[in-house]
Amino acid sequence: MLLKSPKKAFELADQDAKTSVKDAVKAFSQLACVGPATASGILAIYNPDKFCFMSDEPLEAIKGNRQYTLSYYVSFNEELTQRAERVGLRVEEAEQSLWACAILGFAQATATPPASSKKRKNASEENDEKQSTRKRTR
Repeated sequence: MLLKSPKKAFELADQDAKTSVKDAVKAFSQLACVGPATASGILAIYNPDKFCFMSDEPLEAIKGNRQYTLSYYVSFNEELTQRAERVGLRVEEAEQSLWACAILGFAQATATPPASSKKRKNASEENDEKQSTRKRTR
């Protein structure tokens, strides 16, 4: 079992069928202490064009929350693959980009905007208020 599961997972990862993503992750998940997130990490290294790592920040950016189930990974990987194709990236590169954005504090990658964007927003609002005050005094 220990050697059969990874071998089968890699064979499935090489197939073109859409179901092979699910089947490959499922094959790795048969190993003790390996769930969809760990399996996705292994498969993302093996085939970064087809698999992304199920990391927390990109998962939240794409799906809105974290669930570590096989069906949630398949949906996440599919959505991220579609977005990656639109911008000319491999799915794993898109995952890494979202992770980097979240770590650097870009609001587009996380649900909570960083503190610095609040300052800019306040400064922008102040500028708008100054301009509207100028118009009223003329």
